[in-house]
Amino acid sequence: MAFSGQEGSNTDVWVYDIDRGARTSLNSVGRLASFAPVTWAPTGEEVAFSLSPAGNSDIFLRRTDGSGEETAIAATPLAEFLNDWSRDGKYLVYHLLDTATQTDLWYLERSNDGSGWKPHVFLKTSFRERAVKFSPDGRFVAYVSDESGGDKVYVLPFPEGRGKTTVSNNGGAKVRWSRDGKELFYVEGSTLMAVPVESDPDFSVGAPTPLFEHPSLAAGLYIVQYDVSADGERFLLAEPVDAEAQKPAIRVVQNWFAEFKNRQQN
Repeated sequence: MAFSGQEGSNTDVWVYDIDRGARTSLNSVGRLASFAPVTWAPTGEEVAFSLSPAGNSDIFLRRTDGSGEETAIAATPLAEFLNDWSRDGKYLVYHLLDTATQTDLWYLERSNDGSGWKPHVFLKTSFRERAVKFSPDGRFVAYVSDESGGDKVYVLPFPEGRGKTTVSNNGGAKVRWSRDGKELFYVEGSTLMAVPVESDPDFSVGAPTPLFEHPSLAAGLYIVQYDVSADGERFLLAEPVDAEAQKPAIRVVQNWFAEFKNRQQN
């Protein structure tokens, strides 16, 4: 399991070995960027994540065993936030913050020899597009946009970017695909929704169905704080630990002087 988190003032990226209960730190160059997941390479040998080493978010790669150093693969004066890695390992999709067009969808294409990455614009409008995820076969991407006035989930063919399908009826964010590509999951409020989809010969969607509610699903406006197992039967969620005990509290004691005075008399 790859994840990011904070211990004291240290924000880091880790790979956690579930069987051994051991973790490996991967971040040594800068502060972890918000709104961006840690994403596995299909080979399992690398992870990609967004860091802000100089106050601006860039995209980095690192080997999962912790060897070597982070390698920057997208570093411009604008802020890039990683979203997903295609199953064939050739493409990374991300959203880019642009003051002129808010957030746009871009992708990086890996060279055939694996030595470099070339950026391409995928979807650039006056709206906020983000949280883009590849379908397992790499033919489509699901993403979130506020073009209708509120956030909804949409699907576009990749890399053509034409022929959009609306997935969510009553808003939606934090989208993911099932491993077999037959379902899309997204969050509506604090509820995880599932939508059956078909992609052969054309893309089509069924009616959304609520699966379960959990408070962590509503946390973080754009951060996808859940994942789906390969069989589609288990979900990994962020769970607050001792949340009630950690909440700051103010206690007010009324008429305390009278109580103290009575004790003195006794």
